[in-house]
Amino acid sequence: MIYLIILLLLLLICIIYFNLMKKRENEVKNAYSSLDIMFKRRNDLIPNLVNCVKGYIKYEKDTLNELINARTSFNKDSIKYDNIVNKNLNNLFLLSENYPNLKANEEFLNLQKSLYDMEELISAGRRTYNAHVTSFNNFISYFPNLIFAKIFNFKKYDLFKINKEDKKDRIYYGNK
Repeated sequence: MIYLIILLLLLLICIIYFNLMKKRENEVKNAYSSLDIMFKRRNDLIPNLVNCVKGYIKYEKDTLNELINARTSFNKDSIKYDNIVNKNLNNLFLLSENYPNLKANEEFLNLQKSLYDMEELISAGRRTYNAHVTSFNNFISYFPNLIFAKIFNFKKYDLFKINKEDKKDRIYYGNK
């Protein structure tokens, strides 16, 4: 009888730890999914921006082509996609400095503001994702949680990071 009680107690502890870990893992997945949605929204703004800029920037095709190519790779790797798009949007907005008519174009200014606002949301999404990842990774690293994490095969998640070379190329969308 005592063995049965101990076995049931151990089973209950395993269930509780599994559920706690699964809940935190789901929070990480939810935060990542939210980021993907924000990337998709930004991705949807890019064709409008490219079309607006095409008429003004005739000799800067490389930046536009890289931006379009990055847009098509959206679903493969969200973090890599984000870094590529940020770099190319930054280049595009730097190029726009050389075209006064473009800088004065109302459609361009509206798109620029929309992208700036979207970047603010994405930045908040990155922070939320990283907070959930840190919480989850810490939780499965502590004793006795790490024992249950190994038993149930829970693995640490990577934080959302910006490559060193991309840090200097972060987007500046102009004044709000």
